[in-house]
Amino acid sequence: MSDDTPTVDPQGKTNNQSSATEKSATVGFVGDASVLSDPALLLKARKQVAATAARQASTSLIEYHSAGQCLVIAKDASAESVEQALTCVEALVDNKCFVLCPLTGTSDSEGSVRRELTESGVAVYYRHLLDVSGHLGLFEVTVSARSSTMESEQLGVIALTESGGFDVILDLAADPSITAQLAPFGYFHASDDAALKLALEQIPGLTGEFQKPKYFDYNKEICAHSRSQLEGCHNCLDVCATGAIKSAGDGVEVDPFLCQGCGHCSTVCPSGAMVYAYPNPAAAIESSRELIHQSGSGVCGLLLYPAADDEPGEADAIATQLERVLPAEVLAVAVEESGAFGIDYWASMLAAGIHKIVVLLETPLLNKELSADEAAAPAQKSIEPEPGAGDAALIRQATLLNRIVAEIGVPGPVIEVVHTISDESELTAEAVLWKETLTHAATHPLGSMSPASFVTHNQKRVTFRTAIDHLLSAVETDTPERLELSADSASPFGQVAVEQSACTLCMACVSTCPAGALLDGQSVPQLRFIEANCLQCGLCVNACPEDALSLQPGFEFDTMRARQAEVLNEEEPFNCISCHTPFATRKMITTMTDKLSEHWMFEKPAALRRLKMCEDCRVKDMFAENGEGIDVHR
Repeated sequence: MSDDTPTVDPQGKTNNQSSATEKSATVGFVGDASVLSDPALLLKARKQVAATAARQASTSLIEYHSAGQCLVIAKDASAESVEQALTCVEALVDNKCFVLCPLTGTSDSEGSVRRELTESGVAVYYRHLLDVSGHLGLFEVTVSARSSTMESEQLGVIALTESGGFDVILDLAADPSITAQLAPFGYFHASDDAALKLALEQIPGLTGEFQKPKYFDYNKEICAHSRSQLEGCHNCLDVCATGAIKSAGDGVEVDPFLCQGCGHCSTVCPSGAMVYAYPNPAAAIESSRELIHQSGSGVCGLLLYPAADDEPGEADAIATQLERVLPAEVLAVAVEESGAFGIDYWASMLAAGIHKIVVLLETPLLNKELSADEAAAPAQKSIEPEPGAGDAALIRQATLLNRIVAEIGVPGPVIEVVHTISDESELTAEAVLWKETLTHAATHPLGSMSPASFVTHNQKRVTFRTAIDHLLSAVETDTPERLELSADSASPFGQVAVEQSACTLCMACVSTCPAGALLDGQSVPQLRFIEANCLQCGLCVNACPEDALSLQPGFEFDTMRARQAEVLNEEEPFNCISCHTPFATRKMITTMTDKLSEHWMFEKPAALRRLKMCEDCRVKDMFAENGEGIDVHR
């Protein structure tokens, strides 16, 4: 390994790559004819083109504008709480501050809803606090109205702030007003002295203009969240720690001001509609491959850990520590967010020659200096914290990949998710990086494999299948049978089962499938299915009026078979009794006739007979019998 532990930066560059300002050839073209005739030179040129494209790809920036207007929310309306809030205001001398004293109870006594001014001119409002939402530069605080004719008011409007909101909020209440797992930038919940001290130190610096990357890209066209007001996939909503993702018709909306780039939404998205853009998957995979290539043929372990940016020099210190402690076969890579790298990235790293991957959810805390009291205290076993929704989803994804790779014949687990590392002993090959993988690397089933160099194009499912195909080609064994998975496996792969006796081939499932996994038979009454496209989102199940469909999670290893359309159900076509044109299935006509035979509109045999006609013949027959048509208003 080199002297500096490599990192993957926002644009997917490694620390030894050139800057984006360097001049380069036109992206996508190779001008030297000799390169085209040499496969090795062509591969090298392709890597250079991909790296150039990654450097030139820009990431949108989100801008926050803050005038430093701070709302201090007191614990309650008591004199003690008001005094504490005003003490905080005195400490924030560089900010224009307001104080809200939340009222309690269902009714207000006379004069309880009021506004007071302190001697220093600080406005103190006494209102019921209903809701707090927003972000740095624009927090909206909804409070009870003074007039009984109104339900609520915006406190920023009452306070005459320029934006109608507040730039920063200091919340002193016991329970936070914003309950998201990750609070938005500019919101500080100071329920204890340590949190209050930190907040008072940071709030004065939140005045001015600030920028952050737009961490995600979203493609609504392939999103499986909903169709025709039917519920489908909601994985991204379940794991979003900031509450930035909301349902929006047939898709979702992401508030870029709330998003903090944890990347869990992209990891659990079955279709690839949500993509982490800092860096994007293709850039991350390409730069990681380059790092593996530069590190030499002996590297077969990969440690991913989130980059440390809290203190200057901390990232370099951790990198040096990792390089000194880790075995030479293990490559440590700092990434923006561990949760942003899912099964497509992991499988691509296995196809690139890595035998074992360890993902750290938190930056390793090495060489921590203990206080005198801590050093004197008896050693206690650290308790692994309960994973949040995003971390739990990441662990499920790792379990899924381990199951799939084990079927191929690769010993595992090939991927482990570890919360954090507290000392050097936990970094040894025996404790974390699975000693057998490193010790027997030469005889490993993937030891003689040529590293893959396929292009990913940010297509999650295609990338994963291509990587698995590469692993299959490297293992000298027959292609395994289809792997059946449980319903709680969170698998984005699987089949759709049809109860043929109940299915009427109405094609409601086809019209709602967002991925083209379910298809009609075009000129024949058939329901066809392509397993490689199925997202297991459940939209087809919810759309079926006969409850004839069910999901069967699993993975088909034979890619050609998975991409072929198979017939799930087919029926004998029913021909129009007038023109003999096929227009429906026999089962559908029988079902309609049975259900409508007792309806008053079909009391006459002629009306019931029209159900067996195509649309054109039905209209002709109706007017042939009665020029006025049919009375539908009886």
